[in-house]
Amino acid sequence: MGFLLDAACTSTRGKTREKSEDNFLFFGTTLPLDHDQMQRPISTQCPLRKNTCLAVFDGMGGEKHGEYASFAAARTLRKRTEKLASPMDLDEELLLTICQEMNQAVLNAGGDFKTKQIGATVAGLMLSEDCVYVFNLGDSRAYRLRDNTLCQLSSDHLETLYMARSRKAPLSQYLGIEENECIIEPYFRKHEIKHGDYFLLCSDGLSDMLSADELTITMTENQQAAACAAALVESAKSKGGWDDITVITCRVC
Repeated sequence: MGFLLDAACTSTRGKTREKSEDNFLFFGTTLPLDHDQMQRPISTQCPLRKNTCLAVFDGMGGEKHGEYASFAAARTLRKRTEKLASPMDLDEELLLTICQEMNQAVLNAGGDFKTKQIGATVAGLMLSEDCVYVFNLGDSRAYRLRDNTLCQLSSDHLETLYMARSRKAPLSQYLGIEENECIIEPYFRKHEIKHGDYFLLCSDGLSDMLSADELTITMTENQQAAACAAALVESAKSKGGWDDITVITCRVC
């Protein structure tokens, strides 16, 4: 018998933002270009199907037209995953191609505004019947809670030689990189899925506000995905909530 999923998604604008620059892909749904915040999480309970894709996008936190970058990337990933044949086996080569297509979509969006100051991060899960591919560019994150232990599955792409302590290090990888400047190198990892696994995708508006222990406690105390997503956002807002917050929770039943 296959796995069932209990999943939820929500997004809210940060206190210091004039508009939200986050977006997501949640079972084929993306946010419109102009959005503020969701009143409540959207959720679904369904069988785990091959090539189910979930992802969060952060429009580079304050860069001009950041919402266009996250919107372009989310729409591109949605269209690309809709075209995947159900029996097709995923591999890193295919995921790299998808990331390159998202990167080009963001570059095209920047071209519409005649600016290079546009970009987005992405963290996503591509789920199959018994495994999951984790992929990311930037500092949006993917976590897994298993046996009450939280593990970050993604890898933050930050400049390692950055010395300033008052600000976060600049991103070394993201969507919207010109080919003549740098080659995008997404992080990929394949993991086995087990009954009880609890996945979390989030923009840094959540992970910058809450520690790993706080994430673990909230996920452990809220086994229902929708309740967990709402609780995580409220906890981040109580700590300041300066940046946009986008959260996807997904429990494997």
